[in-house]
Amino acid sequence: MQTTMFLHETSASAMPRILSECHRVLKPGGLLLHVEQPQYGPDMPLFEQFLRDWDAYNNNEPFWSAMHGVDLKAVMEEAGFPLDEQFVSGVRAIPDKTLFPGSPDGDKEDYGRAAIWNAYGAWKPKVSNEIAKEISA
Repeated sequence: MQTTMFLHETSASAMPRILSECHRVLKPGGLLLHVEQPQYGPDMPLFEQFLRDWDAYNNNEPFWSAMHGVDLKAVMEEAGFPLDEQFVSGVRAIPDKTLFPGSPDGDKEDYGRAAIWNAYGAWKPKVSNEIAKEISA
């Protein structure tokens, strides 16, 4: 199951319910993948954070700025995806230079202007969490 640029369009109250529903409908061993813009990190300059917040406000995306403070791994764990089944990775698109001649080269993060995003994902355990707890007890 995969989404692209979806979670930041929801809300703090909806996101846990959405992830729980994803867990419910995903078959055991199935993969969940959400592609999003990167969270603010310690390496992101304050001016870049300001630009993103300005853009979120002026594009009527109220949850985008708030989502930077969300511990997505914790929310996914609460939805049923164990931490040891989760991953965060980078995703890079390679723009067609004939269509987008001004697109940046390379894989360097430029805070939203290049085609670089984060992928948050998890595998649903092949055995339910409840059965796994019973087996290990």
